[in-house]
Amino acid sequence: MAKPLRVGVIGTGFGARVHIPVFQRHPGAAVVAVCSAHLPRARAAARQQRIPAAFDDYRQMLAECDLDIVSVCSPPDLHAPMALAAFRAGAHVLCEKPLAPTRALARTMLRAAERSGRVHAVGHLRRFFPAHRAAARLLGQGAIGQVLCATASLCTWPRPAFHDRAWSWLVRGERGGGVLGLYGTHYFDLLAWWLGEVEAVSCRIATALPLRTLPGSTRRRRVTSEDTAVCLLQFAAGVVATVTLSISTPQGAGSRIEMQGTHGRLLIEGEHRLWLARGSDRCALRPVPLPREDEAVPATPAELRPCSHLVRAFLAAVTERPGPTPAHPTFRDGARSVAVMEACRRSHAAGRWISLRGAPAARSSGHDILG
Repeated sequence: MAKPLRVGVIGTGFGARVHIPVFQRHPGAAVVAVCSAHLPRARAAARQQRIPAAFDDYRQMLAECDLDIVSVCSPPDLHAPMALAAFRAGAHVLCEKPLAPTRALARTMLRAAERSGRVHAVGHLRRFFPAHRAAARLLGQGAIGQVLCATASLCTWPRPAFHDRAWSWLVRGERGGGVLGLYGTHYFDLLAWWLGEVEAVSCRIATALPLRTLPGSTRRRRVTSEDTAVCLLQFAAGVVATVTLSISTPQGAGSRIEMQGTHGRLLIEGEHRLWLARGSDRCALRPVPLPREDEAVPATPAELRPCSHLVRAFLAAVTERPGPTPAHPTFRDGARSVAVMEACRRSHAAGRWISLRGAPAARSSGHDILG
């Protein structure tokens, strides 16, 4: 058998909770190094997960460890320098989303990825939710005919006081934080995967809760990123979609996506509930059976299962080098969702529609992800 691919993970938050266990479960990979800005955290993660080496400088890790793959799970403002350094070191790169805080940086990363000849992937994990994968299959089969319009919403309260390391970036606009990066990029990617290219956007954003409680304290600190967004997306195919996002709603009902077509409609609630109605009977929503291959993967934390699908597709691309249509979201997809995110913020600032002509275009519909 071939030797396992040598993996280095940058980040001891999401990286340690999700990426390290997922790579370690795969027989074709071995996590040999972990890096954190704080060496004690890196050493603790290495000790707990039996990783040989720990670093507090990703450049040192790249120089010393002869890595095949680098997984970048740092805050968004650090993604670009880390991914670019990994490509220069000859590694394949899996980078968390948002790919970068700005469209310009995302395009720089995409150009470097494509010049490197290495496999690149971005962590748009929601493509791999069972209901979303089944919806992609149905749309690809024309189950609801031509899509006419779509609505997506996510209202939640995931970290009311942000009592974890995410405080350092998630609520800081200057670090790439905010609901558009945290969740918006997921939904922009999903809708583009299903419906094609976004041509223009109109958006309004707000910070409904301008103060948040500091971790381990009763003191509060001013938030510098948006926690609420309402986006209108115009697709090249003529479809119009609305996306409503909030991380300031204690009674939030979670995720809901609905698509109306010429022959029916699809309704998706959360990760595991999908209904299909066909024909003229508006009350004929029926549940759709979902893929069951997730059951072999632990359910906690929730990201383990979709990340397992992403890593499996990514590693297959590294070892098998398939054709020009990858079975996973790439830096091109990541750069496209960042372009939509940035256009949303520009639209709010300018009070008008913003065109996305010139944004990175997808090379395929993405339905091949289902095999």
